[in-house]
Formats: sequence, C-alpha cells, structure tokens
Amino acid sequence: MYLGSEDIFRGHIRRQEVWRKFVILIVLVALTLLDGAAIAHAAPVLAETAVTRAYTSARPGPIIPDHGCLDNASVTQSVVVPDTFLLGAVRVGVNLTHPWRGDIFVRLTSPDGTNINILNLADGYANYNVLIDDTSTNASGEGAGAGAHDPNAAAWQYTWRSAAGLGVFKGTPTAGTWTLTVCDRYWGDRGQLNYWSLYLDEDRSDYAGTVVSTTPANAAYTGNTLTYNIVVPNNTGRAGAVTLVAPFPAGTAYVAGSGRMAPSNGAIVITNGQLTWTGNFVPNQTITVTYQAAVTALNG
Repeated sequence: MYLGSEDIFRGHIRRQEVWRKFVILIVLVALTLLDGAAIAHAAPVLAETAVTRAYTSARPGPIIPDHGCLDNASVTQSVVVPDTFLLGAVRVGVNLTHPWRGDIFVRLTSPDGTNINILNLADGYANYNVLIDDTSTNASGEGAGAGAHDPNAAAWQYTWRSAAGLGVFKGTPTAGTWTLTVCDRYWGDRGQLNYWSLYLDEDRSDYAGTVVSTTPANAAYTGNTLTYNIVVPNNTGRAGAVTLVAPFPAGTAYVAGSGRMAPSNGAIVITNGQLTWTGNFVPNQTITVTYQAAVTALNG
C-alpha cells in the first residue's frame, strides 16, 4: 500500500510523541533516584561535662618534727569530703616548708584505706609548692620545679606526676576523711605542712552511652521539612550534667525555633551548623531532642 505524504507526516508526529513521553519517563526515573532518599543524621556525640570538686585543709598545718618517720612521730592533716560520686582522677596540692625537702615523706590515704606515696624525693632543695597531677609532663622532682619552691607563691607553683600513681584511687569511695601523712626521715631540721588541697574529678565516662538518632521516615525532596528525633538515655542510674552535639545533616538548613527537648531540661543552642543541648540528667531518665530541617540540596 502506498503511503501518502500526510500518512508519513502523521507517523512521524506519533513517533515524536512516543519519544517525548519516553524522555519524560527517563527524567522522572532519574529524579526519583536522585531525590526522595531519606537524609541520614550525622552521629550525635554525648559528652560528659567535667566536674572537679576541691577541698582544702585548714591553715596553718602541723609542725613536722625532726626524725619523725623513725620515731613514730608522723603528722597528719585531713579534709572531710561530704560528697558521694563516682571518682575519676585525683590531684593533690602540697604547700610545705622544710630546708631539706628530700627528708620528707608524704602519703595520701582515702576513706577506704587506699594509700600511696605521693612525694618521696632524695634531693637537697627546700620546700614544696606543687600540684601532684598524673597528667603532668614532669616526673616527680623534674622539670621547672626541680629547684627550690616558694611556699609564699600562689598555688600551685609547679606540677609533677605522683611517685606511685594516683590512678589507684579511681572508683574508690569519695565521701569521708582523706588524710595526708607527713614525716621527716633524718636528723637536723624541722618543717611545717602549711596546707594541702584535694581535687576530685567525677567520672562521667559512662554517660556516653547509647544515643539513638532517628532518621525521618518520609523521603526527602528539595523544599521538604524533615523532623529529626535524637533519643538520649541516661542508663547510669545517677544524676549529672551532659552535653549533646548533633551536626545538621548535609543538604539541610535548621528551621529556626524548632529545637525542643522532652521533658524540658537544659538549653538548646544552634551554632556553626550544629545543635548543642546542655542539660542535667535525672537518674534513668530519657531525653528526646527534636528539631526540624529544611531540605536545601540533595547529595545523592
């Protein structure tokens, strides 16, 4: 059969229409692949809020008698800690006057009887005005404080690591009497324990437990507003202060004023592309932090 020019033209038009619909279909499929995927939340970080409690002895402290280590004449001075908490790091500041500090022996004892030597040098310098801190870069008797100390200078003039390691106190009971025992091992000189300070850090590492970040169930399309829920459980059974940092997902913008926490606890601050919640945990409480984000761009 002979096809006239009109039939050929109509066939061409039909083919163009089929091709146009096919192209539209391909574009829609491509957009579906690029758009509509859920935007996962970056992993939030739950951090402990460092808490240090300080306790300082009365001033002045006791006179250190000559040769007391061998004459059973050690002197003691105590501080009473009324607070009960999970103990992390311990630091001890000692201010002591003696012309030959190498004569001096200093021991710390905790309420449960745990004890270590914290100062036990053999040098010929005078006095102590030093913080015993196991994070110090200086071993006992070394560094800038290797020479004589000034007991009249502000606390603390120098820092040293302990002679035996203050880590033995980690996890021991905090409440009760902490005692510093001081004695002189040789004849010829007396001294005085002017004062000492005890610094106890609460161990909050177990607050960094499970943080459940909930990705929105609905698919993300450019222009959509998504709701994110971050569930923060306190599984420790004790109270304390914590900070949660949650970076916003890539390709989203925070919706102003949408940040909430339930139950109401602490404060939410939005800065530098992230949400920061700082609050106080009640034992065994779960906090849900919620916010909304508008999809501005898709990264897949």
